[in-house]
Amino acid sequence: MPVERRSRRRFAAVLSLAAVLGAALVGGGIAPASAASSSPVTAVSVAPYEAANPLVPSAALPFLAVTVVFDRELASAGEIFDVRTPAGTRAVLSTAATVTDAEGGTPLVEVTVADSGAAGDLVRGTFTAAAADAVSVTGSFTFFLQVVGSGILDAAGGVYSAEFESGGQVFRSDVAYGTALDLFQRAGGHWTSGATATSPARFVVQAKAIGDASAADFGGQWVAAGTEETAPFGGSVADCSSTTLRVFDVDPGPVNVPVEGGTPLTEGIDFTVNCDDTLDGQPIVSATIAAPRQGAFYVLSSARNTTGEGTWFPVDNLDIPEVARQVALYSAVGAVSDASRDPSHPTQKSTLLLYAGRTAGTATTVAAVPRLALEASAVPGAGAEVRPGDRIRYQMTLTNTGNVPLTDATLTADLASLLRSAGIDGAFQASVGQARLDGTVMRWVGTLAPGESVTVSFTALVRVGGSVIDVDVTAESPGARGGAAAAEPQSFEHEVLAAVPTDPGLPTDSDGPTDPPRGALAQTGADSSGAAALGGMLLLAGVVISTVAGLRRRTTPSRS
Repeated sequence: MPVERRSRRRFAAVLSLAAVLGAALVGGGIAPASAASSSPVTAVSVAPYEAANPLVPSAALPFLAVTVVFDRELASAGEIFDVRTPAGTRAVLSTAATVTDAEGGTPLVEVTVADSGAAGDLVRGTFTAAAADAVSVTGSFTFFLQVVGSGILDAAGGVYSAEFESGGQVFRSDVAYGTALDLFQRAGGHWTSGATATSPARFVVQAKAIGDASAADFGGQWVAAGTEETAPFGGSVADCSSTTLRVFDVDPGPVNVPVEGGTPLTEGIDFTVNCDDTLDGQPIVSATIAAPRQGAFYVLSSARNTTGEGTWFPVDNLDIPEVARQVALYSAVGAVSDASRDPSHPTQKSTLLLYAGRTAGTATTVAAVPRLALEASAVPGAGAEVRPGDRIRYQMTLTNTGNVPLTDATLTADLASLLRSAGIDGAFQASVGQARLDGTVMRWVGTLAPGESVTVSFTALVRVGGSVIDVDVTAESPGARGGAAAAEPQSFEHEVLAAVPTDPGLPTDSDGPTDPPRGALAQTGADSSGAAALGGMLLLAGVVISTVAGLRRRTTPSRS
């Protein structure tokens, strides 16, 4: 075959394929890729915590107050964001740290320490279902940052520089502080709940000891934690059932914050506990480790309950939100000795740092208000009389009049009685997305941004007289943010009069329009007639070229 003929056939095939692809692309559209959401954190600030310590007046702790500001639109329930603290620091949160609604007190963000390590701690915020019902959540929360290890604050005071990271953003803060004290020795503690005048408070006293295998020669190693007889500890009662002992291969860090991890030891096997012990006249809880491991770190945690109004909380630093200023300092006792309780063995007396209430914050929300508006019409109008051969034009417009996007906006028209008396003349036209026939129901489902509308229209050609056509139009968004939304339904009724037998031009059941296939009733976009025409023209061009090539082949003499 000559090269010219082959190239023409190839060109015709390419044109035909281009026609099909062109119509498909113009009719179906291409969905854009979704953009990744960034961290909602907009600012991180640091302030020194100047506390009225009765033991060291006007002293600054090696603790800094960190406030995180965030702003998130259209949050999902369970969505998280993280803030990484600087290396050499430890984040301190009370239990049940929560960002609550400033007006109703509803929890919007749960705050936890998701990970701890030498590279810094990971403070995590998790949006609640209540946050997912709002258009936006804007607020802040505060946690305490303890500077440990090589990063301990200089005792003479100075400026501490810190960098916090969230979602690839780096927030740098330089904070000046006064005289610093490293209050961590071997004893410390933390609140697990705040006290009122009538309800008990619960706090934990902890002590840390380094394992000494030689102590086993004296019957085991002894570790104890307790409090001095000062308010509010004078009336505290140890909860013996909550006493725990953990062993760590490496130093777990300060014990005046909640200590987790390690390997829990079993009472009665690995150690014995004495809840009614004393040390220098002070009530303590002690544990005897039968076979201490050399160089291991043991942490004893003793929970205690007390009643009475908490009036000892300093609130002198107004740079720190009030919700995070409930911190107090008291004296505590920790001891490490052998089982013989030899008084010559060391007793550590340290300041106990206690947290009361919730270390978190508040936020404001913009309430989600999902709304839908439906406008529908028929020409001729509802109640009009029609005859076989007449056409009825239906049009319905659905608008998102709320302030949240609707991902499942649904527009339906019940066409059961219409399809018994008429046929769909053409196809459904939809300005956005597709409208399809689902059984006897026309259905459009899609996404509408606030203020966005979709218009669906179609024409019915009446075939059967002596009937009634009733079309019911409804619209809803069952899964809308803030609750399901629905529009006021609308109905259109037309009475079909019987055909006049002597009228020559009237259609009959045999020569009337037939219902198009179900697939032909779907229409995408405002109008795809241009794409279809272009496809038809290209396809026709391909057929013409193929035909001409065939004629030339039959009329042109072959060459040897």
